[in-house]
Amino acid sequence: MGIRIHKVMGWGLNNIVTDEKGEVIDPRIDTTFFQSEDYWEKMSNIEKFMKYLKNNKEECTNLLKTVESSPRDNSGNRGFEINIFLSLWEHSFKKHKEGKGFYNYCNNSITYEPEFGKKEILLFTPISCDNWSRSNDSIDYYEAGENMEITIKDLTDRCGIYPFIEMVHIPGSPNFGKEGYPNSMFPGHFYKLMGAFQHILPPLIDDPKLLEYFKKYYRPTIPMEVITFIKYMGIFKDFNKTIQEFRPMIYTYWA
Repeated sequence: MGIRIHKVMGWGLNNIVTDEKGEVIDPRIDTTFFQSEDYWEKMSNIEKFMKYLKNNKEECTNLLKTVESSPRDNSGNRGFEINIFLSLWEHSFKKHKEGKGFYNYCNNSITYEPEFGKKEILLFTPISCDNWSRSNDSIDYYEAGENMEITIKDLTDRCGIYPFIEMVHIPGSPNFGKEGYPNSMFPGHFYKLMGAFQHILPPLIDDPKLLEYFKKYYRPTIPMEVITFIKYMGIFKDFNKTIQEFRPMIYTYWA
């Protein structure tokens, strides 16, 4: 069958804890759930996830506001995101019957490859972005050359993955809600504050402690699909805490 290159882009964790045998013993994860029939049932059919969104729309809207607060929340657009996604999916599912549209499976939405990849990496990809997960791509082979190294590229410094580009103040942070600490910032503004817009320009924040605070307590936004799907799957014991650790990345492995 041969060894094929795999590239996956999404949001996840790069510090999953395992034992000497490679078994997941991370205190954040309900490890028994990974082996349950409920886990595979939830992963294998996107229709059940869509029903979950429809039946729990208000709960999911409040969840999104809890996970990350931004100007969109004030206009109720987090709930609007769910409505738009459901409408697009229903249209796409009709196309799927014709061989087009989203896959009717969530299998590409979770990547955990302890055998062929890194056991520390757990990655979630938006269901609507099935092109963010690919294998056996000729360009990837030539780009890698003879180097079959497993790599993880952190995209935090790019303020996320387009079109999900924005930095948000993590709810529950020491100065969350205080004046001078905006709930969200677009990349250009954040880059200028950090001194990353142009290397010849110093950071707009000249207080080292304040600069460190912004680096520590602001993170790229997480797509609605990823947040709600992770909640739906029920993998994490403390969802609200663990989701704040998620960062955007590109994961390359060989299998």
